[in-house]
Amino acid sequence: MERSSKCYPVIITDIQSHPNADRLALARVLGFTTVITTSSFAVGEQAWFIETDSVLTPELEQKILGGSKMRLGAGRVRAAKIRGVVSEGILVSRLLLTQKDVDEGVTKYEPPQRFQQGTHKDRQKYTREYTSELPRYIDTIRLEKVPDVFMEDDTVHVTSKLHGTSVRYGWSELQPQSWWAKVKLWFRRAFGYPTREFICGTRNVDIGTPALYHEVAERLGLADRVPPGMVLYGEIIGPGIQKHYDYGMKNPVLRLYAVQKDGKWLDYWEFRATARSLMLATVPLIAQGDWSIIKGKLKEFLDKAQYPTGEEMTGCPCREGLVIGTVVEHPDPRTGSRTIVKYINPEYLLNKDNSDEH
Repeated sequence: MERSSKCYPVIITDIQSHPNADRLALARVLGFTTVITTSSFAVGEQAWFIETDSVLTPELEQKILGGSKMRLGAGRVRAAKIRGVVSEGILVSRLLLTQKDVDEGVTKYEPPQRFQQGTHKDRQKYTREYTSELPRYIDTIRLEKVPDVFMEDDTVHVTSKLHGTSVRYGWSELQPQSWWAKVKLWFRRAFGYPTREFICGTRNVDIGTPALYHEVAERLGLADRVPPGMVLYGEIIGPGIQKHYDYGMKNPVLRLYAVQKDGKWLDYWEFRATARSLMLATVPLIAQGDWSIIKGKLKEFLDKAQYPTGEEMTGCPCREGLVIGTVVEHPDPRTGSRTIVKYINPEYLLNKDNSDEH
């Protein structure tokens, strides 16, 4: 799983000349390219790597940048194009920062929500009384961090990573979180009232008050379609959700990217068949094949011209990225769950309104 601080001790594995600047170079760490000055680091040297979408405290920013003209907007580390090359993250000498500096001065950027989820008071009440037993969805790790996650002969699928808001739907027994909730649940059981509820929410949080998640579920009639024991995971895309990314939609729509049934992740083609049986759309499939062939085409797949025919060709300035996973599901400890990774488009990260954390 990814660390919340997004700052790592690394060893610089490769340094190349910058194609457009004599005083700059390109360092490779954790699969990312970072622009540095030619004399600042050497191959094999240890450093701190502060990843894109980290937020630095003012004190740490001053310690790192010092008298440099470079400044971070609200302390946030973002991708930047420097003399024609996209640079991700910041490299800092291991001698400059301590572990305490990192622990106290670097946090993960959390983008603001763009839609109403009910009042804070209502959310607190719902969370305090009941939670669900629905499994949470672990954030998908970037391919650059686990470049050897796939075997050469693994059959993988490549889907479009949509820029919206992740959602989770399914039936769950009520899980009381207080003694009063336990009493009320006892009475519900004693008098024959339902003790199971259809859960709507983000991939990690159950949302109890009417919100976008509920509106989409009601419009699609998901409570009547989804059987007990099945959990849907998807992305809601459309107007008002993410800036510049309405995908040509007039209203928010759901696109599934995974399904669990009785605690088991469905293999890719079983997942697609299940979605069809529920009359629900999935995120666009771009390609399928052996990883030995697919891995050389990822940059090509980022091109909008490579979209399959359909709605995702419009309503967005560039593709956010790709999601790559094995066609046959199996766990991997490096990802924290499924054998699945994301590959983010550098051009997407250059826009100040975009984030890999959403």
